[in-house]
Amino acid sequence: MIEFTSVRFKNFGSFGNNFSEIKLNTNKVTLVTGTNGHGKSFALLDSLCFGLFGKPFRPINIPQLVNSINNKHCLVEIEFKRSGSNYLIRRGLSPKLFEIHKNGDMLDQHAKSKDYQEYFEEHILGFDYSAFKQVVILGKSNFIPFMQLSPAERRKIIEGLLDLDILADMNVYVRGELSKLKTEITEEDSFVKIAHEKVKSLNEVKTQIDNTKILELKEYQDKIVEYKKFAKSEESFISNTLEDLSKLEKSKKELTSKINSMAGVPTMHSKALELQETLIDQINTLEVDPKCTCCGQTLPEDARQKHLEEKRQKLVTCKKSLQVGDKKLKELETLKGELEILNKKILDTTVLCAQADIRKNNINAELN
Repeated sequence: MIEFTSVRFKNFGSFGNNFSEIKLNTNKVTLVTGTNGHGKSFALLDSLCFGLFGKPFRPINIPQLVNSINNKHCLVEIEFKRSGSNYLIRRGLSPKLFEIHKNGDMLDQHAKSKDYQEYFEEHILGFDYSAFKQVVILGKSNFIPFMQLSPAERRKIIEGLLDLDILADMNVYVRGELSKLKTEITEEDSFVKIAHEKVKSLNEVKTQIDNTKILELKEYQDKIVEYKKFAKSEESFISNTLEDLSKLEKSKKELTSKINSMAGVPTMHSKALELQETLIDQINTLEVDPKCTCCGQTLPEDARQKHLEEKRQKLVTCKKSLQVGDKKLKELETLKGELEILNKKILDTTVLCAQADIRKNNINAELN
C-alpha cells in the first residue's frame, strides 16, 4: 500500500519560482478550492501524474507544463511511503530531471530513462499511468467507468491491483516464444522446402549429367569406330603407296641405268663436233691451197683431189655421227627429265606415305 505524504512544485504551470507544497497525510481529507484558472488541476492532478509518470493528467503538451515566464527550472517532488520505506521522486523540465530517492539515497540511474521509469512503475509503484488514473485519481473530465473500458484495459487494471502482472508478463513471454517458435517453424519449413528444391535440382543435374555421359559415351564409341576406319584406310593407303614407291624405285633404277649407259654420249658428240670443224677447215684449206695439211708439202692435183675426197667422206660420216649423237643427246635429256619427274614423284609419294603414317600413329594414340 502506498501512502502519499506531500507534493511540492515550482515553475510548474502557473506557479512561480518558489516551492508550493501540499501535505497529503495531515488530514484524512484535503480540500483544494479556488475559481477556474487558479491552478487547482496543476496543483494536484497534473503535478502528481507528472511527478510519477512524466506526463500530465490532462491532455496538455509537455512543454506547456513549464512556467511561461521563467521558462526553466520546472520541478515536481513527491514523497510517499511504501513497505516501510520513504521515497522521494524528483522530476523536472528545462533541464530534464528524474530521480528516485529511497530512504535518503538516490537509486542507480545507469539504465535508460525509459527502463528507469519501467523499473519505478513495476517494482516501486506497482501500477502504471492508466491504472493510476482509473483507481487513484478520478477526474471528472476524462474518467471512464470501469465497465466501459476495453477488455484489455480492464484486465490491465485488475492485474495491477491484484499484483498479477507476472501472469501478463508470462503471457507476453509465452506469446513471444510462440511467435519465435512459429517463426522458427516457418524458417525450418523454408529450409526444408529449399532442401527439397536443391535435391530436385541436383537430381535434374544428375539426370542431365547421366544423359550427357551416355551421349558422350556414344560419341566416343562412334569416334572409335570412325578412327578405326580411318586407321584401316590409312594402313591401306600406306600399303598401296609403298607398292607404288617400290615400282617407282624400280623404274628409277632402270632409268638411271639407261642414263649411265649413255654417259659418254656428250663427250662423243663434242669430239664429233670438233672433228667436223677440223675437216671443214682442212677441206676449205685444200680447196684453195694444194699443200698437205699434215706435212706442208705441195700436193699434186690428183693427190689433192684424193685428200679432198677422203676428207669429204669423213665429213659425211662425221655428220651422220653428229645426227645420231643429236638424237642420243635428245634421248639423254628426255631420260634426265623423266628421271627428275620420277624423283619428284618418289619424293611426293614418300611425303604422302610419311604423313599417312603420322596420321595413323595419331589415331592409334587417340584409341589408346
